[in-house]
Amino acid sequence: MISRRVAYVPEDRAREGLLLSHSVRVNTSLSSLRDLSRAGFLSPAAERDACARIIDRLSIRTASQTAPVSALSGGNQQKVLLGRALLVDPQVVLLDDPTRGIDVGAKDEIYEVLRALAADGVGVVLNSTEIPELVGLCHRVIVFHDGRAVAELVGEEIDDAAILGNMLEAV
Repeated sequence: MISRRVAYVPEDRAREGLLLSHSVRVNTSLSSLRDLSRAGFLSPAAERDACARIIDRLSIRTASQTAPVSALSGGNQQKVLLGRALLVDPQVVLLDDPTRGIDVGAKDEIYEVLRALAADGVGVVLNSTEIPELVGLCHRVIVFHDGRAVAELVGEEIDDAAILGNMLEAV
C-alpha cells in the first residue's frame, strides 16, 4: 500500500500502530525507511530531518525525538501515527476512528491537518463512530449496518439528524 501512496492510521494506536517502547523518531519514520535510506542504509540525518518536519507540522509535544512514544499523551501519540502517514506523501489516507480517546485540542489539530490534506487533493477516507466528526469533516457519508451500506448522504444532506436517523432505521 505504501508503494501505491496509500497510508493507514489504525484505530488502536497502542496495539496496532505504535511501538510504544521506541522513540518518537523511530515511530514516525517506520513507513518511510526506504525513502530515508541511502545505498540500503538508513540515513540518521534524513530520519532526524523528517521527524523534525513532522513534529513541527503537527505540533507534536515531546521532550525530544528520542523520547519513547509511550511518554506522550494520547493525542500526541495519534499525531505521531498521522505524521508517519504523511511521510509517505500519500494520495489516499485511510483513518479508523482517528480521534478516539484524545483531548479536544488534539482533535481540532488533527481535523485541521485532515482538511488541509483534502484541500491539497489527497483522498481522506474516514471511519468514525463520532457523528459530529463526520458532519464537520465529510463531503460524503455512507452509513453501514451489518457490513452493508444502508444510506449515502452528500453535501447539505449531512447533518446529525440524517446520520443518526439512517443509523437507527437500519437497526
